[in-house]
Amino acid sequence: MLAANTAFNGFPVLASILARDRYLPRQLHNRGDRLVYSNGVLLLAGFAIALIVGFDANIDKLIQLYIVGVGGAYLAMIAMLVLFLIMKGINAHYRRVSVELTAAEGVSVLQPSNNHAIVLVSGVHLPTLRALGYAKATRPHRLTALSVDIDAEDTRALQAEWERRGFDVPLTVLESPYREITRPILDYVQRIRRQSPRDVVTVFIPEYVVGHWWEQLLRAQEPAGHLHATGDGPGRGHPGHRPDAGRARRWTPRGGAQGGP
Repeated sequence: MLAANTAFNGFPVLASILARDRYLPRQLHNRGDRLVYSNGVLLLAGFAIALIVGFDANIDKLIQLYIVGVGGAYLAMIAMLVLFLIMKGINAHYRRVSVELTAAEGVSVLQPSNNHAIVLVSGVHLPTLRALGYAKATRPHRLTALSVDIDAEDTRALQAEWERRGFDVPLTVLESPYREITRPILDYVQRIRRQSPRDVVTVFIPEYVVGHWWEQLLRAQEPAGHLHATGDGPGRGHPGHRPDAGRARRWTPRGGAQGGP
């Protein structure tokens, strides 16, 4: 118990210092609600759980592992070398990103020629309509509603409903033979960027935010999650909150990144 307490007291602080110096992920540097480095505590707890499950909570096996770790100098050296290489790789990544994001002296703010706004559409519902309204409020030079055809019947129904509603925004449907959502959208955005390198492309992603975490398990992965996960392609989230979930009874835009020259 004393050894475990020492690890949980010391590791989160050490990890926070290393994260501050960019040798570990930056998330380990953040303090939680209780002013402790909760991410480090959770990481260590996850590792402890993995050891317990892996060794069937057998004290004899765990003690042998402790003895090997203390007495096996060559194993400790190998582990230290592996950790050193991992931390050097993390540090190199942060340094490379810092160099890429640094604005040189004398560089002025680049003004894009045009703003091409794209609203992702999965159906004619309130999040989509709110996202369209928000996109129009930005006064883009061109506005496109974009959908991916992963189900022919649903796509035909969407096109029919879109035409019946008489929206003044054209609906573009991308073919996806392998029922993939992310790649066709990113290819479409990149194609626009290649055709007009000086234009900025803003993607508005309607999101429906449920009130409880367990409700998210009942929902399929939306295009927003795919795009945010790739880190590629500019996006601006536009979430909607359930009125009965104890949240604000309104639709609020959430800021995102804009892609431009």
